[in-house]
Amino acid sequence: MQIRKKIYWSLCVLLLAACRQSPPPSRPNPVLQLREMGQLATTEYELSKVVRARDEATWYKIGERRMLVSCRARIKAGIDLSQIRDIDIQAQGDKISIKLPAPQILTFSIPPENIRVVYSDVGLFRTPFSQAETNAIMQQAEKQIRRQADSLNMLQKAQEGAAVFVRNFFEQAGYKEVTITYRYQENAS
Repeated sequence: MQIRKKIYWSLCVLLLAACRQSPPPSRPNPVLQLREMGQLATTEYELSKVVRARDEATWYKIGERRMLVSCRARIKAGIDLSQIRDIDIQAQGDKISIKLPAPQILTFSIPPENIRVVYSDVGLFRTPFSQAETNAIMQQAEKQIRRQADSLNMLQKAQEGAAVFVRNFFEQAGYKEVTITYRYQENAS
């Protein structure tokens, strides 16, 4: 009988505890959460370039030197959310306006395994390409890949991707109207 009373009272206490309304957990500030994310890469490309080097115009040397170098780079573009300032955000009720930092290239890497000498031809009376000359060819390849990335409008695509992400982020946080602009646009007008 005593065991039944203990079970009965235990169930009553559990039911009362379950029925008691606890205050809703405080929601973290979405703006602080957004800032803490840091860099937001929204566009990624892998670009390849083959660079040709020729050295046959030296009149006092017999023979020629030619080289083909293949490079493959990984480029990520996006925005750095940690650069959002307090003055960049204005919230009122269920409306928020946010001014994001301008999009930028976040990473540009050419891993060593993605650099290959595809072809090399050195005349009998010529010396092979030096390390300094090979490095200069690699630098030329990097410049050409960066120009190629610019022509693909990477930054514009990164900006569009960031806007979609930020809009969805704030809509999930409960905002009904989200307005997004970029800092560099304030200087354009």
